[in-house]
Amino acid sequence: MAVVRVLERVGCEVAVPADQTCCGQPAYNAGYHDEAREIARHTIDVLERTDGPIVIPSGSCADMIVHQYAHLFEGPGVRNDARMLERARGVASRCREFSQFVASRAPKGIGGTLQTSVAYHPSCHLLRGLGVKSEPAALLAGIDGVTQPPVADQDECCGFGGLFSVKNAEISGSMLDRKLSALIESGADRVVSCDLGCLLHIEGGLRSFDLRHPFPEELNRRLASSLSRIDYAPGPWAAGNLRGDVVDTGSNTIRDSLELVPVGDPPFPLPPEPFGVVSLHRFELLNNRRLLTETIELLAEAAQRTPLLHVDHPVTVAALERLGLTGNFDDARFIRIPRLRFFDFVRTERCSAFIVTDSGGSQEESYYLDLPCLVHRVRTERREGLGENVVISEMRADVLRDFLAGPGRFRRRTPLPSASPSDVVVEDLERRGFV
Repeated sequence: MAVVRVLERVGCEVAVPADQTCCGQPAYNAGYHDEAREIARHTIDVLERTDGPIVIPSGSCADMIVHQYAHLFEGPGVRNDARMLERARGVASRCREFSQFVASRAPKGIGGTLQTSVAYHPSCHLLRGLGVKSEPAALLAGIDGVTQPPVADQDECCGFGGLFSVKNAEISGSMLDRKLSALIESGADRVVSCDLGCLLHIEGGLRSFDLRHPFPEELNRRLASSLSRIDYAPGPWAAGNLRGDVVDTGSNTIRDSLELVPVGDPPFPLPPEPFGVVSLHRFELLNNRRLLTETIELLAEAAQRTPLLHVDHPVTVAALERLGLTGNFDDARFIRIPRLRFFDFVRTERCSAFIVTDSGGSQEESYYLDLPCLVHRVRTERREGLGENVVISEMRADVLRDFLAGPGRFRRRTPLPSASPSDVVVEDLERRGFV
């Protein structure tokens, strides 16, 4: 690991406990304090068996162990546990955030040469929680060739905050917009931070310039890519976004999954005439009263011409009931159906004339099934079908209305590769000796 190499470079002998896990901060921030307490107990057990300073390459994890663990064992609403509190404080006293520790060992930096400009983003837990401010910039200054252009409002939060970015997506996105604008205007070639969460948020935003639409997936992609040794990419565009050991499978493995679905009928009667399928469940639509009302009313209007089957995702049902929109449905034209298992949903898709969805997975399925598809999102992280059978609505009513007026205009034009993507993956793993 890069962290280990740096620590060894400043003269440390490094041990990495194999049984350490997440520090428990996500559970703690979500209000699951009993679960966080169990994770804290495990983490304390693991770290107590080590000697010397405990170096943590994450400002938020360090702040959790240094400051929040004590609250799990003492305070209002907590069954006080004096022994665990003492142990938590003992571990906390040995903890140092990575940049903080390295700067204490090498005040003038660790050397090296790199011709680049770097914008540093101080994470909130690091800056405000741990009080670490100057150390990261000092370490960057110690690298020959690195310049640090000024960044407007540098100390402002990027808007991530873990669950905050999900529960308060619009606020989080607005904060990210300000941060991205400042970083881009700085002219820096690279962005550096001491928190993976901030880096995931900012990196995803720099790819889409708006993390709200719709990129929790982008965070997952970035994290998975950082952990993987081999990346299997479903086409040249995806392969071009990756570095390292990349294999282009030609198409997405969902194509093989679709072929495995046996022929059959869905578990409910289908309309006798051509129909469409509607599957909407994303928070950026469901949490916006104006957009969801406008969308459901347009679909109800279109259903008078072409029947629509509306998938009742539980989160969608809750939003429809909360906003009083259930009266737009009936039993003949705009029909509610239960959320389906994969095989039954694919069988329903196969029988349909088109799909309206905010699911990237359904977008991929419609491409390989050659079904007209409107993706009701501002952006999509997937390329399948764009400019062919797939239309991105950008959440615009006029685009949705135009698609519903004649979905048959949108069809796949690109022939699919002959090779099965799953076969490509398996053959590559066999070649490498993994299978």
